[in-house]
Amino acid sequence: MADGPKAGTQDKLILAIGGTVKLGKTEVVIEPLDLTEIDEGNFTLDLPEDEDREIGSLREFYGAVNQIIEGDDLPQLPDDVPEGLKAALDAPVMLRRFFLDVKAFKFKKLEIDVSMETQWTLPKIELAIANPRLVVKFEK
Repeated sequence: MADGPKAGTQDKLILAIGGTVKLGKTEVVIEPLDLTEIDEGNFTLDLPEDEDREIGSLREFYGAVNQIIEGDDLPQLPDDVPEGLKAALDAPVMLRRFFLDVKAFKFKKLEIDVSMETQWTLPKIELAIANPRLVVKFEK
């Protein structure tokens, strides 16, 4: 015999949706998200670490992420950076980690971690970095 509802509790039905989402040139699979939360502008995308997600350049991917929320913009990636870093922002990269937290249709936290299959030499320093990683973090 099934027990009835306990005093002080309420039944809660959650509808969720997940699947493949396109971010720029990349398609990523997301776990189901609560539709009520999405309707209120609250969601988190937290992709597991992966070494095989080709996303084009970091600059392109960042621009695609910035398009997700209408009316709220992420800070622009700087254009006035040393030439070596500028080339790295525009080079093809692999998405290692991606985390995005949105509350009330506003960006709250973003982390993009990418790697490049190249060797990068730091300007004016005799130091070469094999398979460099670039990380962009933003938090309000």
